[in-house]
Amino acid sequence: MCWRYKLLSVAQRAKIERHCAFRNARVDNEHVAKAVAFWNDKIAMRCELDMDQKPIAQVEIINKTLMRNMDLLCVDLDAMEKRFQNLDKLGFLYSRPLMRVFHEAPRGWFLQDWTEFMKKFGYFQHRIMAWFTKKEDDRWPEPHPLTLHPTIIEKPYHHLKTRMEFVKGIGMTPYDLDGGQTLNLDHAVKKLLILDNEQFLRRLAPAVRLEEYNYLEETIIEEMDQEDELLQEMVDLTDDYTAVFDIGNSFIHQARRKSRGGVSVKQKLH
Repeated sequence: MCWRYKLLSVAQRAKIERHCAFRNARVDNEHVAKAVAFWNDKIAMRCELDMDQKPIAQVEIINKTLMRNMDLLCVDLDAMEKRFQNLDKLGFLYSRPLMRVFHEAPRGWFLQDWTEFMKKFGYFQHRIMAWFTKKEDDRWPEPHPLTLHPTIIEKPYHHLKTRMEFVKGIGMTPYDLDGGQTLNLDHAVKKLLILDNEQFLRRLAPAVRLEEYNYLEETIIEEMDQEDELLQEMVDLTDDYTAVFDIGNSFIHQARRKSRGGVSVKQKLH
């Protein structure tokens, strides 16, 4: 049995068994031991040492994360291997960022439905990052904001859309978020997406009432049914989600303008 699994206390192993029984997950101790080894091998930072010689501190961090998110021990390991292959294709999730996203937001990165994950990722990369950076620049920012703030991918999709619609609707620029002539992308992304609604408005738009912002959010949620249906049809036709993202949103934008009668977000807030 994996030595990493043996590091778990008797109480921890019993807690895992109760969790698996509660979730009606058909896993046994052997599967859990394999899952512990799988996550340690995948997440531990790559270096020249053999995997069994990784610093014990890394193993402790990984095991504590597994104990806080025990569904990670019940997953189909073949399916999770495929998830890692898909994440590798994104091109920016290497050793240190991988440890960070696993520790801070494992449910969003590894347990969330892949289509939902890619919908959020696509919107972040092709709408939010296009607003922050030059659209003709195809390079990833280094480090990528999603690895600095991994919990963004756990936010609801409508949260990302509402924040972007709001700042663009009131004429805000990325520099307004950072409050200076130069842009600190890390700070700006945090202000845009991490703060709760009250903090967000208090810092960036104190003249706007929370009720007005909530109205905008409700409007966007209502529109999402049509958008989700269209994007899902396009995702079903191709595995390259990002390739169809711009096309899908062009149709969505036209439909939205018709449904709103051309009324802008800024007009709705005043």
